[in-house]
Amino acid sequence: MKEVQMSQYSCRFCSLLALTILAGCHRQRSPEISGVYGTVQINSSTATPGTLVSFINRENDSDSFTTVVGNDGKYEYRPPANITISPGEFIAVVRPLKSRTVEDENGMPQSVPIPGAPESYGKYSDKKKSDLSIRLTTGKVERFDISIQAPLKQH
Repeated sequence: MKEVQMSQYSCRFCSLLALTILAGCHRQRSPEISGVYGTVQINSSTATPGTLVSFINRENDSDSFTTVVGNDGKYEYRPPANITISPGEFIAVVRPLKSRTVEDENGMPQSVPIPGAPESYGKYSDKKKSDLSIRLTTGKVERFDISIQAPLKQH
C-alpha cells in the first residue's frame, strides 16, 4: 500500500514539475508596433526619391527604424518577423538623400555626392529639434503623412 501511495505522489510531483517547466519556457511576446506608412512633402513638393524618414522611440532610442521614400513620394515600414519594436511615442526625422552609389572604373561601389542636394531639412533633420511625432500602437498600421516647410541647406 505504501509503495502504491508513493508512486501516486511521485507521478503527481513529476506532472507538476513538467507543467512548471513548460510554463516557464513559454514566453509571451512583447507588444510590438504593426507599422507606419504615408507621404512626404517638402516645401509643398513631393519628396525626392531616397529621402530618409527615421522614427525614434522617445523612451528608448534602440527602438528606432528608418524607411526610404519611393518614386511616388510614399514610404512604408512594417517590422520584419524577427524584429520587435515596442509601441510608444516616436519622433520623426526627415533627411535628404545626399549621395548615391555608383560603380567606379574597376567595378567597385563608390559614393558620389548628388549636386544641389540639400544638406538637411533644418529642425526636421535633427531628432532633438523635430516636432514631428506619432504614437505607434500594437495591432494597427498607422498612416502618418508628413508635410514640412524647411530651409534647403545646400552642400
